Amino acid sequence: MRLSLYLPPQQLMNSQNSSPEQEALHTIYPGPVLILAGPGTGKTHSLALRIKWLVEEQSVSPDEITVITFTAEAALNLRRRLNDEEKPDVFMPRDKQPSQISTMHSLGLQIITNNLNGLGLSSTFRVIDSDGLRRLLFEDAAQLVGVNRERGRQVSDLKQKSTQLDEKHELYSIARSYDAILRACNSIDFDDQIILACQLLTNNASLLSEHQKRARHLLIDEYQDINLHQFQFIRLLTGTSAEGLFAVGDDDQSIYSFRGGSPEYVRGFREHFGDKATVCSMPHCRRCPPRVLKGALAIVAAHNADRSPVKLAPTFENSDETPIYIHDLPSEEKEAEIVAAICSKVTPSHDVLILVPHLNFAKSILSALRRQRVSYDCRAIIQEDGFFALDTLGDWLKEPGDNFALRQSIDFLLEGPQFGVPSSRVKKADKKEERERLLSQVSSLWKHVIEKECSLHEAVKANAKTPSLLSKLVPSLDELMVAYGGPPDKFLDVIGRIVQPWNKPSEMFQEISTWIDEVRGRHGSGQTSVRIMTMRMAKGLETDYVFVTGLDEGVFPRSTAKPEELEEASRLLFVSMTRAKVELHLCHARLRSAAITHLPNSFALKQSPFIKAIPKEFLKVSYIPAETVSSKGKRGVS
Repeated sequence: MRLSLYLPPQQLMNSQNSSPEQEALHTIYPGPVLILAGPGTGKTHSLALRIKWLVEEQSVSPDEITVITFTAEAALNLRRRLNDEEKPDVFMPRDKQPSQISTMHSLGLQIITNNLNGLGLSSTFRVIDSDGLRRLLFEDAAQLVGVNRERGRQVSDLKQKSTQLDEKHELYSIARSYDAILRACNSIDFDDQIILACQLLTNNASLLSEHQKRARHLLIDEYQDINLHQFQFIRLLTGTSAEGLFAVGDDDQSIYSFRGGSPEYVRGFREHFGDKATVCSMPHCRRCPPRVLKGALAIVAAHNADRSPVKLAPTFENSDETPIYIHDLPSEEKEAEIVAAICSKVTPSHDVLILVPHLNFAKSILSALRRQRVSYDCRAIIQEDGFFALDTLGDWLKEPGDNFALRQSIDFLLEGPQFGVPSSRVKKADKKEERERLLSQVSSLWKHVIEKECSLHEAVKANAKTPSLLSKLVPSLDELMVAYGGPPDKFLDVIGRIVQPWNKPSEMFQEISTWIDEVRGRHGSGQTSVRIMTMRMAKGLETDYVFVTGLDEGVFPRSTAKPEELEEASRLLFVSMTRAKVELHLCHARLRSAAITHLPNSFALKQSPFIKAIPKEFLKVSYIPAETVSSKGKRGVS
């Protein structure tokens, strides 16, 4: 799928990389307009310029402007730009700013909240955003219609990827069963905020007209991350005329396929909106050193054959010819040591971002940072399985009518040995069959909840009269409720006996220790200059120094990656690399724990093929040989 470049001659006289041309992009009208904006090119600033230009120069009412951002933080950041009197080019008085600047899900939620009739919801409805809870409910829904729990997980994945199931689809009944459970609990899930908003707009012409007027000028950030349902939402808001659509995105930064996001919505913009659509490039990077961006571009170019061809060659605010630093290291321990040593030198005067493929890769780095007495923030690595179980149980004990908290608490209870339910990790067919049979007793409770309009707790009690798993469960739930009203020591005794959030004390102390280490890493101040997170979590950030670890063959990208997964992995690395403003460090370790990599050859790893795609003239490679121990006990190198 290819795009053609269309530039209105009145505004843009040529396609040279001139600053005046880039500054004029926000004035392109009529649309639809798509600005291909790479990392550090000022997407938020362009949206702010567009808003100010529309209101102050084109006399557009703020009530006719709707701005959609990808995250709530991005919406706040845009609002801060408009409120900043020190930025006169975008500053606007509050009464001239659009009232609707939000995420797409927030906008969908507003539409639902104001139009509940016909949705089977009351004004106190709840949005569940836990993927774990949603998967559990889909599994229950599958058993309600007579199929195994695995089929429920499949439907959960399909919905998350915005795959539409019609009535003829074999899994359609599971989706309807899941919806029935949610409605019985006066709830919707995260994706329903868009799906139900589309349903309301489609079925109510006056409501659709109202929101089309409010979105006569529809501004969209991070357009590359939309999925099918979000695209349908956009088409409903723009209507038959999309003259006011102004989208900003970059197909090289499309990394949300697990949510149905696809670069095809950027690449197919003119196909979707017709020949009147304008697609042009914003090439001037204000963030990255030239070699960092060019190296990252080389990676996506090598692995994405269908990249948008409209983009212009990048120009740079930063003329520093700093190389991309490659660290070829003998082990993950040495990787951690090198990263921590550099962090110690550059902090606190500079901020640092350490990115890992998976949070297990961060553990050795955290230990090295503590040895170097470098403060850090790695809240995402905290192991919270036991504490999460206790927190959820607490939610139910405080509010016995909370069906979802009880359902999750039952799930935790049944993983213990006292109820005889085979573990979710069993492999043998007979054990899997036994687990399905026993869990179907729990799943069937939802039918009682739906038909009798009662709580899940009431359903458990009503169906526990004959010997069964449920008859074993009720006394445990009753004992927990009684203990909750008593002294803490007795309550903890009951928790340890019934819930068993940890299999042994060492696991409990390990979880506590992780929390304490993380707090100590931040030195209690809450303000640190080193952050550790997964690559995907780095979207939208920028920082002085960036370290990307785990760049080993078979690790990143995975050796089992399908072609489309390989393409997205290259885009994920592109996003990770282009967070850097001063220096970028890419790390490869030749030896890692197989428990982390899940590879048989973790003792002889090679560099990731992504590193090999970077032109050598952009690199500065540091190779550190492995240390050896001689017969006399002295260390050497091999």
